[in-house]
Amino acid sequence: MIFPHRLVRDLTCDSDGNANGIGLADITTARLVKRMDLEKTAVNAVTAISPEKAAIPVYFDTDWQCIQVCMHTAGIENGSDARIVRIRDTASLQYMEISRSLQTAADEKGGLKQVSSWRPWDFDANGNLFDFYPGN
Repeated sequence: MIFPHRLVRDLTCDSDGNANGIGLADITTARLVKRMDLEKTAVNAVTAISPEKAAIPVYFDTDWQCIQVCMHTAGIENGSDARIVRIRDTASLQYMEISRSLQTAADEKGGLKQVSSWRPWDFDANGNLFDFYPGN
């Protein structure tokens, strides 16, 4: 059985550095770790009686590295086989990007509408994904 990996790439400005919940991720970026307000995150996690949710997962410098680690540790050799769901942020779940390998599952789910054509994800020169803006 392959267990899904949760990759969290960054914090929104609205988080104000509070990364409470990062402990639910398996992989993250050095970018996110640098933006964390460790004290704020710890206080929120302890107040919520769940300090494990402030635990910092293993992290890497770029989104590309993180995705490669996720695929490798899930036993995925061919990137086109990866079943990936990408959301802008946890407050914006109306739109998502999914890998083409999930198309059949999405069609069977019903109630979902494809709003853009299939395209590969674009990475910048530093190996990071361009921001996800629904409808683009």
